[in-house]
Amino acid sequence: MRLVAPLFSLLLVLLTPLSAIAAEQHPAFRNVKVESSKIKYEVQGEAKLAKGRYYYLVRADQQVLVQGSDYVTQNTLNWGKLNKVISLTKQQVKGKQNITLELYQKRPIDGKIINKLVVPLDRNYGKTYQNNVFRNVKVISPKVEYVVTGEARVFEAVFGYEVEDGHNILANGFAQASHGAPEWGTFKLVITIPKKDLPVNGAVMLILYEEDMSGIGDRIHEYVTRMDQLPW
Repeated sequence: MRLVAPLFSLLLVLLTPLSAIAAEQHPAFRNVKVESSKIKYEVQGEAKLAKGRYYYLVRADQQVLVQGSDYVTQNTLNWGKLNKVISLTKQQVKGKQNITLELYQKRPIDGKIINKLVVPLDRNYGKTYQNNVFRNVKVISPKVEYVVTGEARVFEAVFGYEVEDGHNILANGFAQASHGAPEWGTFKLVITIPKKDLPVNGAVMLILYEEDMSGIGDRIHEYVTRMDQLPW
C-alpha cells in the first residue's frame, strides 16, 4: 500500500503536457505571448483643402487593405499640415506587392473622387510627391510594432529584454511587471523596430531576463522565444 502514493504522483507527471511542465519550471517568466505584428507607416506632407478633410485608401494591386478620412491642421485655403500614421497587420501585407497609398478629395455635389495622389508604401521612402492639392508628401521608413504580454516573477518587478536576429541586437531595454517577487506580476511590452533593420530571411528572437542583484550584474533566468520569422 505504501507504493500507491508514489505511483500516483509518477502517473500525474507522465500525464502532464511537457509544455505545462516547462512553463512551471521556469522561475521568472511564464505565459509569454507575442501578438500579431503591425507595420506602421508615417505619412507627412501638406494639403490645401477648403474644409480640411481628405480621404485615404491603401491597396495592394486591386485589393483594398484599409481606407478612411482625416483632417489637416488648417481647414482654410492655406496649406495645412498632414501627418497620418497608417497601420497594416502582418496578415494584410503578407505576400503582397505594389502597396500604394491614395490621397484624394470627394466632390461635394456627387462624391466623385478628385485630385487623387498615389504614393508607394513599399519603396522610395523619403521621396516627395505632389499635385495641385497635396504637396511635399512623403512616407517615413516604416516601423514594425510587436506587443508582448506575459507574467514575470522578478526582484522589484524589473526585468530586461533584448531582441536579436542572431547577428545584431535590434532593440533592448528594461520593463516592469505589476508585482515583484515572490508574486507573479503581469506585463505588456510594446517593441518597435524599423522595418529596414529586420532580417530579410531569418528569425527574430526575444530574450527576457532578470539581473543578478548580488553585485555581479550578470543575467539570470533567461527566457528565449521566437518573436517573428521572415520573410512574411
